[in-house]
Amino acid sequence: MPRKRDPNKPVGPTPLVLEGDAKRAVQDRICDLIAEGTGLQTICREQPGMPKWRTVYDWIAADPEFSQRMEAARVIGADAIAEEALRIADTPLEGVETETDKNGDTKEKRGDMLGHRRLQVETRLKLLAKWHPKKYGEKVTAEHVGADGGPIQSHHTLDVSSLNDEQLRAISSIPIDAE
Repeated sequence: MPRKRDPNKPVGPTPLVLEGDAKRAVQDRICDLIAEGTGLQTICREQPGMPKWRTVYDWIAADPEFSQRMEAARVIGADAIAEEALRIADTPLEGVETETDKNGDTKEKRGDMLGHRRLQVETRLKLLAKWHPKKYGEKVTAEHVGADGGPIQSHHTLDVSSLNDEQLRAISSIPIDAE
């Protein structure tokens, strides 16, 4: 007869529990890989001995020092991603496109995978612009101009009809700079 599952135990693999020096070593490794431009989910999924990516976010929320280290690693990692985008753009990648005509015959065409490389570069640059807009975003400026591209003209009219004599004398004593 099969054993019944304990309803108090979580279903699935046992979560990785790290404390002390072991936790610090894993955090150091995560920061190193982030600084190399590797994504957190990729690190947690592909590197042995890593926690789930959600656990790393819990550590960031609970530990201000680790949070600062992660932010510094992300800044450095952004530069690594930008350099990777340059490398992808500068390095042709040969690939094979297979076309099948209406008769079922296939034809192979070899050449640079330009569309694929362009997608890789654009994706990285768009993410960098979102993550670090001051450094990697497009600079957008707004210029206010007046009629026909000239300076903005500002004209003010002051209605003094409701002021008493004392208020009028006070206003009249204010020097006005005429240009």
